[in-house]
Amino acid sequence: MRPFPFLAVLVANACSTPASVGQDAASPVRQPTENATSNPDGSSPSFDAASPDGGTSPSDGASPTAKDAADDASAACSPRFTAHVTDLTSVYSFAPLPALAAGVAYEVRSYVTVKESYVGVPAPMYAPTKMKLVGSKHYSPSGAPQGYIADWHLHFESVCDPNVDIDFAHVKDVAPKVAAVSKTAIDYVSSAYESVSSQVVFEAGEIFGYYIKGLNSIAWDFIVLDHSVTNTFVNQARYAGSKLLNAVCPYDKYDQPLKAAYTALLAGPGQAPTGSMECGSVAHDKTGTVAGVWFLNPDPKSGVYG
Repeated sequence: MRPFPFLAVLVANACSTPASVGQDAASPVRQPTENATSNPDGSSPSFDAASPDGGTSPSDGASPTAKDAADDASAACSPRFTAHVTDLTSVYSFAPLPALAAGVAYEVRSYVTVKESYVGVPAPMYAPTKMKLVGSKHYSPSGAPQGYIADWHLHFESVCDPNVDIDFAHVKDVAPKVAAVSKTAIDYVSSAYESVSSQVVFEAGEIFGYYIKGLNSIAWDFIVLDHSVTNTFVNQARYAGSKLLNAVCPYDKYDQPLKAAYTALLAGPGQAPTGSMECGSVAHDKTGTVAGVWFLNPDPKSGVYG
């Protein structure tokens, strides 16, 4: 997780104080047995070891992926999300938007925190809709301790909705057809994805990877950008080129009854799910009040990291 040189402050209760110059005027797959550890080079245990069939499809009876809905989507190519993104039995909570990375960075991702009982247990990650892999990066964060399992950043585009991009970070193991078109050597400098050698398609409900909770790793990232949506901020110019302009709640892409499963598990950092939280938005500015995002540098040209 990279630190950012700016301060983002959310004021929960809007006051009628005029904005100052500094504000933008704006069921488990398998039971835990032996903890998974990294290979000597920092890579994860083999994908095949985590899934008897090589991990290309959910195991029968193990995944609440709404198979019938996924099959319908394959035929009709629904722009909505029709398959669960993971086995929900592995999830402790889904974080609402916006995320505060490292406590300061205003982020577009929803953190998916995995249960303690899943330490060392591969939790499958499924395509929520029909999507194609466009970019990937196998990386390890700077200063990661010995035994840390290297991460994958995977960038997909929806096949059924050309406006939608879907990213996953901290994926610990990938399907063979991901590895076949990706650079598998671990990058110790950058987590930014690079174009794959050939784009590959995953059907809704198809496994593309696994997350493994372990050393210095408690959650994975789920990011959805919808370029048909433009979030509104008090100082719109500051957000030019930022992902914050198009970030949406991943779970709002689901229809009922699937969406209810995510609403039930929404919870903020350090909180337990109550079933009453909304996923929210990255846009919290309220004109003429102190509510919203504040930056140390008042110049909009400094961007969202200024």
